[in-house]
Amino acid sequence: MHWSLVCAGMADITRLIEIPGLPATRSLSYANAVIAGDLVFVAGQAGLDEQGRLVSPEFVPQARRTFENMQVALRAAGSDLSEILTMTVFIADWRYGADFTRVRGEFLGDSLAASATIGIGQLAYPDMLVEVQCTAARRT
Repeated sequence: MHWSLVCAGMADITRLIEIPGLPATRSLSYANAVIAGDLVFVAGQAGLDEQGRLVSPEFVPQARRTFENMQVALRAAGSDLSEILTMTVFIADWRYGADFTRVRGEFLGDSLAASATIGIGQLAYPDMLVEVQCTAARRT
């Protein structure tokens, strides 16, 4: 079988920087999400409130807020958690792996995405325990 990718029309790119409910990212020089055609690319989201503060020092509340923030970004871009195609997960400590799998299931249900999980010693904030970036389909 032969597959080809056509990248015509990719000039329609929208960068969502200020999304109500998410920390502002302009001062950090990145967008919360980028829309390119029928795809949405969501920047790494974490367990941060709108002011950029961690919601809890504990993993599960951070993971839940991470998915809530992803949902806010996706909805602002015309998508939804059920439309996620790929995700990259960064976890500060592998002992949280089972907790992450459980929380992901709470939010995604049967909408399974291609996924990679990377154990990393430290994220952007010293007490940040999880960060997730994703690519999703966009409803037209």
